[in-house]
Amino acid sequence: MRCIVRTPDAELLDGEVEMAVLPGSDGEVGILAGHAPMVLALGVGACRLKTPEGTISYALSGGFTRVHKNVVTVLTTRAEAGAGIDPEEAKRALAEAKGMEGKDKEQGIIWARARLAAATHNTVQSAKIAE
Repeated sequence: MRCIVRTPDAELLDGEVEMAVLPGSDGEVGILAGHAPMVLALGVGACRLKTPEGTISYALSGGFTRVHKNVVTVLTTRAEAGAGIDPEEAKRALAEAKGMEGKDKEQGIIWARARLAAATHNTVQSAKIAE
């Protein structure tokens, strides 16, 4: 099935995937080819896309997904490719977010966790490929 990942500024992906696991607002949702049409509200979290070449991950900051005729379209306000996130930097950012005060603390922690999940997932996949 085809998967498109878009932010207001860029199209990050337009390609074939075998499976998509997305951070729905009420928990993770898995999508395979032939899935029934739907619209899904996204939460903040890590998105994993299984491609014929391996697995790609993104940290997403919410948005919507439309599934229709074997096309998964992810529209999000912010996305960061897991391959571009340094896991150690993501851990530091999470520690910093936990030390924050005020109303931004919770959102900072949630975004930092999403980035760490995306970064760690790619690190695990890269290690498997290297073996």
